[in-house]
Amino acid sequence: MKVAGVLVGAMGLALVSTSAYAGSNAYALTTDDNPGGRAGFDHDGPGAEQEFLRVCDQDEDGYRATVQASWSGGSIRLDASGGNGSCKHTPASFNIAEGKTVTFKVCLRKGYSGTPKFCATSKGVA
Repeated sequence: MKVAGVLVGAMGLALVSTSAYAGSNAYALTTDDNPGGRAGFDHDGPGAEQEFLRVCDQDEDGYRATVQASWSGGSIRLDASGGNGSCKHTPASFNIAEGKTVTFKVCLRKGYSGTPKFCATSKGVA
């Protein structure tokens, strides 16, 4: 007999795992007229246990594309500059615990410390 995730039988109790995490990917474009930045989160990155976060600067307009991502227990910022689709991404060893929600915001900035503009936010699940 199975009761609320616990298998009860004549030989005693055995726990049965019924939890499985279904990760989700997410994507966002900056909100300017001709989106100058894009970012994406992939819960199934380059390896079985890795995630992948990327930001790309799509226009040579003097702005850089940045992405700031956060989750329970961590955060990361990536910057891409130079336009024409130049991108930055997390290393192959980037790993977030399965099931954690990852919230990220892609923006355009003038220089590293510039005021964020044309920001868009999205969420994925590791």
